[in-house]
Amino acid sequence: MTEHYYPSMFSAADKASLVAQHRYLLATKSTLLLLMGGAILDAIAGELDSYKTFLAITGAVLFFISLALSVYVKSAKLECTWYGGRAVAESVKSLSWRYMMGADPFPLSQGPAHADAQFAEHLASIVNERKELMFGFGGKQATRLRSRRKCGICARLRLRSERRRILTDALKISDSGTG
Repeated sequence: MTEHYYPSMFSAADKASLVAQHRYLLATKSTLLLLMGGAILDAIAGELDSYKTFLAITGAVLFFISLALSVYVKSAKLECTWYGGRAVAESVKSLSWRYMMGADPFPLSQGPAHADAQFAEHLASIVNERKELMFGFGGKQATRLRSRRKCGICARLRLRSERRRILTDALKISDSGTG
């Protein structure tokens, strides 16, 4: 199932997580490179008397820049957004799948209006659990989910077996890469 079937909350959380992950990793790599550069310059400064002051100052500047990057990473809470966004996206994906398949807590025996209201309520509870993240999503439910839910049992079973095949293939690939 592709992303366009999921509520907009999934896309917002997924995008926020990916952006935070990219920024976090970039800042961490940059910090390490700056620290290594500063250490190398300070080591060289001890050996070269003619450039000693210049190299020592440049090394100190690199250390301060790395310190500023570390402060940015902590104050921007990039790691929290990365992991929290991933958790929200996966929760929405799982909830959407249950809704679409008519699985518990959205059995097909419920009327569509009741299932829709319960689905919206569950999405709202995900938002309330992660208020600190504030991705800018609304509670809009994807109409494609509803159309999949209305499909007959055969169509839902085909979708389920397709999802299972994709997951099995992914596991085979990851297992072959570790051996």
